[in-house]
This record gives sequence, C-alpha cells and structure tokens, in this order.
Amino acid sequence: MKIEEILLSLPDEIYSIQLELLDSLEKEMELEEQLKEIEINLADEVYNAVDENNKPLYSNDAKRKVAIEQSKKNNKEYNKILENYKFISKENKILKLKLEKLLNLQSNYRAIARMYCSD
Repeated sequence: MKIEEILLSLPDEIYSIQLELLDSLEKEMELEEQLKEIEINLADEVYNAVDENNKPLYSNDAKRKVAIEQSKKNNKEYNKILENYKFISKENKILKLKLEKLLNLQSNYRAIARMYCSD
C-alpha cells in the first residue's frame, strides 16, 4: 500500500475508533451512575438501620463504612454492574491506545510524505 493510500484511509479508521470509544465511554458513565445509585441506597440502609430498641445498629462511622462495604460485596446486582464497568473501562483504555497508535502512525506517514515531497 502506498503512503498516499494509507494517509487517505487513516482518517476513516481514526473516526471509526473515535465513534466506538464515544459509545463505550457513554456506557461506562451509565454503569458508573448505576453503581453510585446502588451505593447511595446501600449507605442509606446502613445509616438508617436500627435495632429493636430503635437505636442505630452501626454506632460509629468505621462500623458504618464496614457495613456498607459488606453490603456492596453481598449485592449481586452491584457486583454484576461492577464487573461490566471494569470490563468496559479496560476496553476503553484499549480503544484509547488504538486511537493513539493510529494518530501516531498518521503523523509518521505525514512526516515521511513531507520528506518525499521536499526532494
């Protein structure tokens, strides 16, 4: 493939990766919002938990934090979303690397083309 053909095809490849990354970033944000919503609900349950004498079940902040973490660990929906979030987050990092590679490649080919044009 000639440098000219490569330079002409790279913008479409770059655009395709950019669109894919945009969609994936939106999914990541949605999952993050879902996680935060569940965390708020779990924290609310812990902060409002009372014993049979209507006294707070978790008397200090440290106990509440532990209870919230335990609640997250035991919540199947939270863990499923968290797993998806981690997967998509990793995929986004990979897409960013692919995009960076294509942009670097484009820059390199432009430099090579300038060298040939200046001769």
